[in-house]
Amino acid sequence: MRAGKGAPEVRESSSAGASPQASKASKARRGSKSRFPLLQRILAGFLLVLAAPVLALVALTVLVTDGPPVVYRSQRLGRRRRVFFMYKIRTLRRGAESVTGARLLRPTDGLTIRVGQFLRDTRLDELPQLWNVVRGEMVFVGPRPERPSVYQRQCREIRSYDRRFEVWPGLIGWSQLFTPHATDKRIRTILDNAWLEHDGLQDLRFVAFTVTAVVRKVLLRLAEKGREVVASRILRRYQPQRRLPRVQLPWAEAYSRRSHGRIGRVVDLNVRAFRIECGGRIPLEDLAAIRLRVEFDGAGGPARVRKADCRGRVMQVRRTETGNAYVIEYEPETSRSEYVIEQYFLRTSLAFPGRNGRARVRIPARALPVAPAADLRRPQSA
Repeated sequence: MRAGKGAPEVRESSSAGASPQASKASKARRGSKSRFPLLQRILAGFLLVLAAPVLALVALTVLVTDGPPVVYRSQRLGRRRRVFFMYKIRTLRRGAESVTGARLLRPTDGLTIRVGQFLRDTRLDELPQLWNVVRGEMVFVGPRPERPSVYQRQCREIRSYDRRFEVWPGLIGWSQLFTPHATDKRIRTILDNAWLEHDGLQDLRFVAFTVTAVVRKVLLRLAEKGREVVASRILRRYQPQRRLPRVQLPWAEAYSRRSHGRIGRVVDLNVRAFRIECGGRIPLEDLAAIRLRVEFDGAGGPARVRKADCRGRVMQVRRTETGNAYVIEYEPETSRSEYVIEQYFLRTSLAFPGRNGRARVRIPARALPVAPAADLRRPQSA
């Protein structure tokens, strides 16, 4: 994999086992990391000085909006399972860890502070970990360090998960860049183990790609916020404030797994519900088990299709000009379906696992309007 081309996509089956070749590559990476510890620490100190204005601005924003503390410190497992303290800008409410315990944070928990989601989405909250690199506890690229409680509860039984302890934990990693925050640990392990099998010389390219992805994400979020300010303050077009923002999809479809028929188009969705528009009324029992489907352009190849199976409950039915709209509360049936929704529908990862970290949603030909017969006639010659 080349960092500029995106990470390999997660498949249904993947060999996460520690083959002899993988173990040999892993040991080679461990050796390569030990050659440049001083260089990485010096570079991290230099970057920490450069990032000081950004850190000061972020810290001031957190302090004004939610008060102290600004920096969050928690235990993590490093190389050979050694415990160290990792630093982050605080993005959650005080005492949030006592609420979540050893499970992952969910978007529906409502524990983020006012600017917390922006900092988490753009990964700006990770900047203080440059200090961990300076201290020699982390390196620039490697598997992300895990909390001891999460490791004991979720990760220790995952096949080949412990391979990450052969190398230093990283400030950035494949799974951090190419998967959403709440992705199942088994899926993230596949990506992290794939990184272990690659040549360490590609890390420089990966760092450059990560910086580009972060800058792009920050600019997109700032532009989105700017449009909201212009619409509300200047144009006086007030939008309803939602705790869970909706994502409008260029094209996605919903199918009933009961009748095996197409229900309609998925207009928008968030982490809790989605809205479907269709031409007529749909039996409620057909909406209890739904398959969401989206296709997008592959990297120079054929279109790729991603599907997610959900259990649904109708919350609201509305009349539209063309038929009916159904607001459906959903719950993914498997961890893979949850990953597909977060990754391919909500697009919550920092970079998309495709060419250049992006992918364009493909609108099927059946969804395009058919031109009237008069428009299809050849023009008469002069």
